[in-house]
Amino acid sequence: MSQIQQFYAGQNVFITGGTGFLGKILTEKLLQSCRDIGTIYILMRPKKGNGVQERFEAFLGDTVFDVLRNDYPEFSKKIVGVEGDTAQNKLGLSETDYARLVEEVSVIFHLAATVRFTEPLEKAVAINVNSVKHVIDIARACKNLKAGIHVSTAFSHCVRKSINEELYPPPMSHEEINMLVEKFKRIEGPGNLTEITGEWPNTYCFTKAIAEEVVANYATDLPFAIFRPSIVTGAYKTPIPGWVSSPIGISGMICVCGLGIIHAVLIDTSTRLEVVPVDYVCNALIASAWKIAMTEKRSREDVPVYNYVSGNENPITWKDFDNKVRAVAKTHPFEQAVYYPSGYATKSRFLYTTLHFFLNLLPAVMIDVVLRLKGQQPRMYKLVGQIYEAFNALEYFTTQQWDFDNQKIQALWEQLGSEDKSIFPFSMQTVVWDEYVINMSKGIRKFIVGDSDGNEERARRRQVYRRNMSEIRQFYAGRNIFITGGTGFLGKALVEKLLRSCEEIGTVYLLIREKKGKTTQERMDSLLLEPVFDVLRTSSPDFSKKLVPVAGDVASEGLGLSAEDRERIVDEVSVIFHAAATVRFTERLDKAIPLNVNGVKYVLDIAKACKNLAVGVHLSTAFSNCVLSSIDEKLYVPPLSYREANDLCESLKNTEMSEGDVESVTKSVLKGWPNTYTFTKAIGEGVVAEFAGELPFAVFRPSIVINSYEEPMPGWISGIAGFPAIICASGLGLNHIGFYDSDARIDLVPVDYVCNALISSAWETAVTKKRHHENIPVYNYVSGNEKPITCGQCVRDFQRYSNENPSLRLVYYPFFFVTTSRFVLSLLQFFLHTLPAFIIDGVARLLGKQPRLVHYFRMQKLATILGNAWITIGYFTTKEWDFENHRVRSLWQRIGPTDKKEFPFSMQEVDWEKYFICMAGGFKKYLVNEPPGNEDKAKRRYIYFYIVHSMVRLALYSFALWLVWKIFW
Repeated sequence: MSQIQQFYAGQNVFITGGTGFLGKILTEKLLQSCRDIGTIYILMRPKKGNGVQERFEAFLGDTVFDVLRNDYPEFSKKIVGVEGDTAQNKLGLSETDYARLVEEVSVIFHLAATVRFTEPLEKAVAINVNSVKHVIDIARACKNLKAGIHVSTAFSHCVRKSINEELYPPPMSHEEINMLVEKFKRIEGPGNLTEITGEWPNTYCFTKAIAEEVVANYATDLPFAIFRPSIVTGAYKTPIPGWVSSPIGISGMICVCGLGIIHAVLIDTSTRLEVVPVDYVCNALIASAWKIAMTEKRSREDVPVYNYVSGNENPITWKDFDNKVRAVAKTHPFEQAVYYPSGYATKSRFLYTTLHFFLNLLPAVMIDVVLRLKGQQPRMYKLVGQIYEAFNALEYFTTQQWDFDNQKIQALWEQLGSEDKSIFPFSMQTVVWDEYVINMSKGIRKFIVGDSDGNEERARRRQVYRRNMSEIRQFYAGRNIFITGGTGFLGKALVEKLLRSCEEIGTVYLLIREKKGKTTQERMDSLLLEPVFDVLRTSSPDFSKKLVPVAGDVASEGLGLSAEDRERIVDEVSVIFHAAATVRFTERLDKAIPLNVNGVKYVLDIAKACKNLAVGVHLSTAFSNCVLSSIDEKLYVPPLSYREANDLCESLKNTEMSEGDVESVTKSVLKGWPNTYTFTKAIGEGVVAEFAGELPFAVFRPSIVINSYEEPMPGWISGIAGFPAIICASGLGLNHIGFYDSDARIDLVPVDYVCNALISSAWETAVTKKRHHENIPVYNYVSGNEKPITCGQCVRDFQRYSNENPSLRLVYYPFFFVTTSRFVLSLLQFFLHTLPAFIIDGVARLLGKQPRLVHYFRMQKLATILGNAWITIGYFTTKEWDFENHRVRSLWQRIGPTDKKEFPFSMQEVDWEKYFICMAGGFKKYLVNEPPGNEDKAKRRYIYFYIVHSMVRLALYSFALWLVWKIFW
C-alpha cells in the first residue's frame, strides 16, 4: 500500500460539488485507488424536480463508474448522499447530518461552484464566496480534521499576467461584496450586478478571487489549502480515456466545431493553451490533500496554494492544439455531424464577427427556413446564438496567455514515491498531447455527442460526403420515405440503394400486403434476408432499424392502410416512390386496373394529405405509349380516363363472362396496345396528369430493366420474368428459339442505374420550383440514344460469355435459331421445344419417374411457357422505338461530380461487354443458385452436352440425307 493509500485508509471524506464533472472523477478515483477509505459524504441539493435520493441514484448510475462497477461492485456502500445547499448557512444541513459530519469527517474537498461566466453576481457570490465560509465553519467544527482543500481556478487573478502560487489581494473583501449585493437588492432588486467586477472578465473569476481571500482570512490556522487548476478537460487515461460529462469550455468548442455547427472561432492561435486532464487534476488534488495532512502547519501561516497548470512543464499553443484536433477529426469524425467540420480561427474581433455572420449565422437561418418548410421546429438560429454568447465569454482566455508558477506542484510530484506516481500520475510532463487529443476527441464523440463505438468507418464516409457537398444525399438526409412495390425487383434495389448511399435518411416505410399465407411482418423478415442486402448487412448491420413494414394493398381504397398507419405516413413522410404494379403482360383487365390504375389514384390521395411532401415519383414504363413509334418525355392522352377504366373494370367483374369473352373484350379495348400491362400503365400516367397537377410529382419511365451493372453486386437479379428469364433459359440450354429482329435496337437498362436515376429525378423534382399548373415532368430512362445495342448483339454476347463460363445447371447444349416470322416460330417451337418435351416426358414415364426438369418444370409445360413468352415479348423484340430522353441527360449534366460517383446513371458509361459478363454470372448465382467453385465440373458438363448435341445433329443430318435419297433416287 502506497503512502497516499495509507493516509486515506479509514478516513471519512466530505465532498461538495461531488455531482459535477470534477467531483465525479474525484469520487471514482478515491474509491478505485483507495479501497480502504472510510465513508465518502456527497453534498447534494434537490434540483429540477428531482429529490436528493433520485439524484443520488442517477449519480451512482453514471458511466464514470462503469469500470469501478465491474472491479468493485459494492463501491456504492461507501458513498452517502447528504442533503444540503452550499449557498445556505451550515450548508443547509439537518442537525443530524451536521453532527455526523463534524464527528466523522477528516478530509474535506470543497469543489462546489457555479462555473457560468455570465452568472448573476448575487447568485455567484452566494455559491462561490459565501459557501467557502460555510465550509470553513464546518471544517473548524470537525473533531478529526486532517486536511481541507478549496478548489479555485488558475484564473482567479487573471487580471495579472504572471501568477505565482501565493495569495493575492482580492478585488474586495467577503464583507464588502455581501454589503454591495444587499445594497443593490434594496435599490434595484435582484439582478445581474456585473458592472462592479471591474477588470475581472466575468463573475466567475471575480468571485473566485474573493473566495480565496475568505480562505486566507478564516482558515489560516486550519490544515487547509487552495488548489488552482487551469482549464479542466476530458480524462487522459482513467477511469475511461476521454471521459467528459458536459459540453462546456474547450470540450464544448471542439464538440460544436466537430459537429459542423460552428465554422469560425475567436482565438489567437499563437498563444499558449492552458488545459489539464480531469484525471490528472484529481490525482494532484488527492496528493495535495495528503501533503497538507502530512505537513505540520504553524499557526497563522499563509495558506498553501497549488497552481495546477500545463504551460510550465508541457506547453502547447492553440495552433498546435487546433492542428491535432483537426487531424483527429479526420480519422474519428462525429457520426452525427450536420456538416463537414471546417472553419477559421482569428484573433480579430471584426473578422470574427464577419465570419460568424457568413459561416455560422447565415447557414443557421437557412436551415431553420428549411425546417419550417418541412413543418419542423426551427432550432439552429437559437443554438448558434447561444454558442456565440458562450464563445464571447471565452474570448478573454482564448486571445491572451499567462505565466503561471507551479513550483509547489512540481515539488509535490518529486516527493511522491514510485508507487504513488504510478497510482496517482499528475505530472504534465508525462502527457503526450497527440495521444491526449485522440482520447479527448473520442470522449467528446462518445459521451457528449452520443456516437456509438465502432462506427468510425461509417462516420468517415459521412464526413467525405459532407466535404464533397453531395446535394442528393443532403436532400434525403433526415427524410422519411414511403415506397410501394418495395418487395419487387426494382423496389428491393431502390430500398438497398437509399439505405446504403443515403445513410442519413430517416425511416423508410414499405407497403407490404399479406401474400400466400404470409403476414406483412413475415414477408418483411424474408425480405431482409435476401442477397440484395448482403453488402449493406456488412457495412451497416443495423440497417433494418430504418425499415418499417406497413400492412396494406395498392388495389384497396386508401391503400388498405389502418387509421394509425395512415396518420403516421401523412405526418412523417416527405418522399414517395410508387413502384407497385402487376407486370404480367397477360393479366386480366379487372385485376390490372385496380393495381396499375387505381393504385396510382390512392397513392396520390395519400400524397395530397402528407403535411411535408417534398416529392413523389410514379414509376411507369418507357413502353406505356408503345403504340407510338416516337416517344417524348411528356404525358400523352391515355386510352381511357380513370373513370372509364373503372367502369370497364366493374363491367368485367359484375358480368358473368367466359374467359373467351373476356379475352375478346380485352382485345377490342386495347386498341393497338400489345398487352394489358402497357395499356393500364398508359392509363396510370393519365391518372397522374388528372390528379397530381398541384403536387410535386414526376413520372419515371424505365425501359426493359435487367440485372445490375455494379451495385449492390454485379449481375444481381431477383425473380424470373420477361426478357431476362428467356435469356437465362437460353444459357441453360432450355430455350433454343428467338423471336426477334437481330438488327433492331433493344432498350435494356441495368436496375442499379435505374434506381440511381430514379433517386436523382426525385431530387430534381423536389428542388425545382414548379409553376402553377405546369406539366408533370417525365423522365424517359432508356439506353437507345446513348448506348444502343441490337437484339442480335445482345444475344450473341450473352451466349459467348455463357459458353465460356457455362452453368453447372446446364440441361443441354445452348444453341439458337432466330426468326421474325410467327409461322416459323411455331414450327421451331414444335420441333425444338414441344417434340423433345414429349419425348423426354414419355421416357420418364416409361422409366416410372415423375416428368420433371431440374426439379422445377415438366418439359411439356416448360415448352409451352417458353413459346408463350416469346409471343408475349415479341412485340418489343421485332420492332424499335425512338425515345427522347433530354430531361434525363440534362439531369446527368446538372448533378455534381460527387453525386455522379455516388449515383451513376449515364448509359454512356456502360460497357456492354463487361455488362454481359456480369449478367451471365448473376444468372448463375441469383437465379439458378449455382454454388461457387464448380467451374471445372460445369465445363465438363458443357463438353458432354456438346458431344451429345453433335451426335444428335449428325444423326439428324444423316436422316435428312437418307430421306432425300429415298425420295429422289
